[in-house]
Amino acid sequence: MGAREAIGDAPNYHLGLTRTDRSKKVAFHTVRMLVKLFSGRITRDVVRTSGAAPRNVFVYAFRRDDGRQFVAAWTKSAEQTIEISVTRPAKRAIEYGFDGSTAPYPAFAGRTLSHVALRPGTARLFELIP
Repeated sequence: MGAREAIGDAPNYHLGLTRTDRSKKVAFHTVRMLVKLFSGRITRDVVRTSGAAPRNVFVYAFRRDDGRQFVAAWTKSAEQTIEISVTRPAKRAIEYGFDGSTAPYPAFAGRTLSHVALRPGTARLFELIP
């Protein structure tokens, strides 16, 4: 049996969390971040949006038992800017990049993420901290 650089045939060569030299792809950091954030018991929460056609925007909210909330939003169509409101108040919001990076989200007030710019093919992930 000969050594192969990838598993499977040509259409599957570039799948996975690491490259053939075992260096980490962005997907590696994304999976590690999601496992950390969504560990434990998670409940789906209520979320409201304004500023976009509902059939073109997808927004989901989740809550952990420790009170932290997570909001994921994306669009499949044209670029749009929306507001996202959750039912439980929080003190601050952090946005996660899919490479595992974080940054404070300044356009947050209690229950509402304002000025959330969505582009097709790019999801946004926020953590709301009580």
